[in-house]
Amino acid sequence: MTASADPSASGLQRPVLFAAFLVGAEILLITGAAGFFRAMNADIPDNLLDGLLPAPGDATLRAEALHARLAWIASVVVALFAAVGATLLAVTKILKEAAPLRRRLLIALVGLAFVTALVATLSDVSREVLQVPILEPTLGRWTVGGIAVATTFAEIRQLVNALFSAATVALVLALAARAGIGATYEQIQGRAISLQARRADLHELLLAAAAVLVSIVITMAAWLTWPTAGLAEDSAAFITITHLGQGIGLYWGIVFSLCLVLAYLPCVAYLKHLAAGEAGTPAATGESAAARQVKLLKDVVALLSPFLSALVPVFLI
Repeated sequence: MTASADPSASGLQRPVLFAAFLVGAEILLITGAAGFFRAMNADIPDNLLDGLLPAPGDATLRAEALHARLAWIASVVVALFAAVGATLLAVTKILKEAAPLRRRLLIALVGLAFVTALVATLSDVSREVLQVPILEPTLGRWTVGGIAVATTFAEIRQLVNALFSAATVALVLALAARAGIGATYEQIQGRAISLQARRADLHELLLAAAAVLVSIVITMAAWLTWPTAGLAEDSAAFITITHLGQGIGLYWGIVFSLCLVLAYLPCVAYLKHLAAGEAGTPAATGESAAARQVKLLKDVVALLSPFLSALVPVFLI
């Protein structure tokens, strides 16, 4: 009688590498996009709004700023709930795997989420690029109860970025676990792959990821609208800030949609490959062609949702 090989050390190399590739690719895409954004906008002059803004004590400016501030805070609350909820969903999906596997996946999730959240708190490229030319001459002038709004604003954005980054890496790892690592582990144990449950989980994780990324786009739009508070819509300052905001929103909307595509489609393909290899042919789902088309349409809308949400301010303003 020979001892059985440890599945985690023998049969899971390919799905583990697949998961590592997905997580690494997402991190490279976001960090690369951030670096490109910083380089692309490095020529924005620090004195962009000199002579274009009303006096700091303007009553209309203060009233409009209150409304914009509350709108931004509301968007932050939505983003925080989305990020925390998505992270918890990712954890529940990982907990569906077998005990030895889910323990290791949870350890990996905690480690990755902590590191990415820590890195995210140290960098906010959109804010960095616009800090001197836009934020300091607009948000930096306000104090509430002796608290500098711009400073508190930056700290809240750091928290949002940290939770967003942690949620993103948790969702990607959960997608890879449900599509590859967990499914392969079922095969190693001699069990049929739970295709229906795994496909449903992939779809739920996609929707959760879309909700997180859309909430970040909305938060960004609210943040970029705030500096226009109290400005006349035909003023040079309003037009300048609005155009910058729309461009930044569209840029990150495209990047976030690419993130969804890069994370979701390979997982669907990997699970389909495992199912085909197990059964010899793709397993029938029992769904009608119309139902499959509806699901496909939902997936496409979810994948494009960050970009579509970034288009909303373009058409509204």
